[in-house]
Amino acid sequence: VQSLASPAYLHYLATSGTLYQQTFLDFLRYLRYWKEPQYAKYLLYPHCLYFLDLLVPPESDPEVEKEDGGCAEESRDGCGGEKGKKHGNEQSTTTTTTDSGEAFRREMAQ
Repeated sequence: VQSLASPAYLHYLATSGTLYQQTFLDFLRYLRYWKEPQYAKYLLYPHCLYFLDLLVPPESDPEVEKEDGGCAEESRDGCGGEKGKKHGNEQSTTTTTTDSGEAFRREMAQ
């Protein structure tokens, strides 16, 4: 995980196409356990966790969407409770979050 602290390595991942492979993105999701304090205390380059979040944002995790029926945050996208209900027969609108990891990957590929 600490290798993500290296801009040269991130550039290599982006230009070689590795960063766009689903298996590598799954591996990056797996590495999120390093964010827990019991593991993070051993990191020499803790800013690698920041880059990990940029590459694979927590809200892009498919398991989170399955568990709560596609409603990551009720207050933001209006999927549940009274906050998401509108008066009358109007449909509630959902806010689309952008994948900041995709923007970061595009920038690193340049």
